Amino acid sequence: MQSGQHRKSTAYMASSAALCAVLAGCGGGGGDDGGAGNAPSSVQQYPAGVYTGLAGPLSAQREFIGYIDGGTTGTGGLYYFAKDSGGQGYDGLYGSLTVTGTALRAPNSTYFSTLDSKFATSPILVTGTVSGAATDAKTNARIVGSYANPAGTVAATSTQVVPFTLNYSAALTEHPSSLALLKGTYRSGGAFGSNAAVVTVDALGNVTGSNVGCTFTGTARTPNPQRGIYNVALTLGGTAANCPRTGSTESGIAVIAYDAAGAKQALWIFTTAPATSTRNTFVINAVPDPEPLTPPPATTPQVATGLFTGTVASGATSDGFNGVVLPDNQYFFYRSKGSSYDVLYGSLSVAPASSVFSSSNGIYYASATGTYTGGVVFTGDVRTRGALSGSFADPTAGNAAAQITTTYSTLFDARAADVATLAGKTYRQNGNFSGRSMEIAIDAAGTITGSNSDNCTVGGTIAPYTTPSTANLYTVTLIYGGATCTGVNRPREGASRSPKRTAACAS
Repeated sequence: MQSGQHRKSTAYMASSAALCAVLAGCGGGGGDDGGAGNAPSSVQQYPAGVYTGLAGPLSAQREFIGYIDGGTTGTGGLYYFAKDSGGQGYDGLYGSLTVTGTALRAPNSTYFSTLDSKFATSPILVTGTVSGAATDAKTNARIVGSYANPAGTVAATSTQVVPFTLNYSAALTEHPSSLALLKGTYRSGGAFGSNAAVVTVDALGNVTGSNVGCTFTGTARTPNPQRGIYNVALTLGGTAANCPRTGSTESGIAVIAYDAAGAKQALWIFTTAPATSTRNTFVINAVPDPEPLTPPPATTPQVATGLFTGTVASGATSDGFNGVVLPDNQYFFYRSKGSSYDVLYGSLSVAPASSVFSSSNGIYYASATGTYTGGVVFTGDVRTRGALSGSFADPTAGNAAAQITTTYSTLFDARAADVATLAGKTYRQNGNFSGRSMEIAIDAAGTITGSNSDNCTVGGTIAPYTTPSTANLYTVTLIYGGATCTGVNRPREGASRSPKRTAACAS
């Protein structure tokens, strides 16, 4: 962008939970800070993170949001704050700050007023007091401060300073990050016509987009999978007439916001140009597109039955994810975890005349701890002979959304179930699912005999699944017994039946 020129695209944010994407080129000049600031405290504060709050006098407070880089020592670095201009975009306030004890100072900051596309006529002094950030646990971290009146802009006030408060957002800062979570398309609202912007991130972290005459390409990376901060670098493109800073590169960070159910709600991107560049700022309010779903033909019955193979991404971790949905909509999926497997099982409810499914009774077995978690919510979309995608609340990742991507396997369609193909063979389970190994044999009548590592005898039956009769699918009933059998829910002494396990399998 040319010096003092601002290219912007904005969309109304209905609440403080809806967020914007900010692409900012840094600038500003030197000069005296114009004030002494707050006296330092002996307790050093470390302000790095994402903050949300309010700015302005009590009678006219507006949403105030921002990001602070802790720098090499954790006591301050580059920052970018943004103030709601009144439903028509966000003013930008950015530069470098330091925190000495509790005293925050940013003496040479830049303020951009979005309503009149002007920068303040002189450097802006920002001062404040930081509390609750002396340790890594910043849940109660807070900044109370003010910035100098942005003279020369429509945002200028009748007072010398504008007060603000910012509260550390653990939900934004400490959420796990991964390229799988960032992947998607984010747009500004269409209410501003040609000012609408779009940002797309693919599964490899490649970023493309456009904004009022400028195109951009770049990359996004995850420097710390335990933090919701993404590193972003963007190169602007387009004709010089429409994008005066074409060919320039800016870098910064991105942050995703999630709703209470774990769905992506919005995206922030904060980038700055090199300090030697002409000052410039982009403001984009970016909200995610809905996940694309192509409705199946109305004549195609949508049933979930099948074998599915694929992956599941939870935070920065991506694991293999495979399993089966039975004709009665019972499901059993497992994910690889080191030398063992975690398991998710329960029953699905498929909406009539659609491919949308949901489950609220999932049970998750964590192999690392040997624990079971009930009531796991599992939702998504399934296409007959196509794919199953969705998410579930992962108990091993603080109930963060685990994103599932699988494809239908033709194993169920290979042949009709026939016990004769299984008879006369011995089958062994290596113990990866529950830590127990098992060895069984099947005879021509479908009778199962064997034993497991819990000193149990194993008996039971196997037979073709009756619906659909042509599927390569079997129903299995296992009965455990033995005087020293452990590890299963055995009946009370004198009970007339043995503990059973019923499942299904394909050959």
